[in-house]
Amino acid sequence: MLSERIAGATLRDIGDRHGLSHEGVRLVADRAARRHLDDLQRRLAANVGTDDLEVLLIPGHSGPDFDEAIAYVQWVTRALADRDIDLKVHYRATHSGVAFGLEAVTKEEI
Repeated sequence: MLSERIAGATLRDIGDRHGLSHEGVRLVADRAARRHLDDLQRRLAANVGTDDLEVLLIPGHSGPDFDEAIAYVQWVTRALADRDIDLKVHYRATHSGVAFGLEAVTKEEI
């Protein structure tokens, strides 16, 4: 449900597909988002001071799946910014898609 919400589906549309009220969908999506971001935040914090990045791989270069994956990257970066986590985003195009590397940084490193 979280991925549907990130992709822009309404709570009501998701609820109709899953047999839940819009409020039920909101609660499930919010809980999933919080857990996902908490985990990502812990991994980013563990990587500070190392050369490790959290990498989001996006296969392909266009199409609906690509657009949804880009929406996910945008959602993650905005949500982490809302948590006052400063990110440096590394981007690499490959023959089979793109990769975004996320790195938590301090204000001085930006």
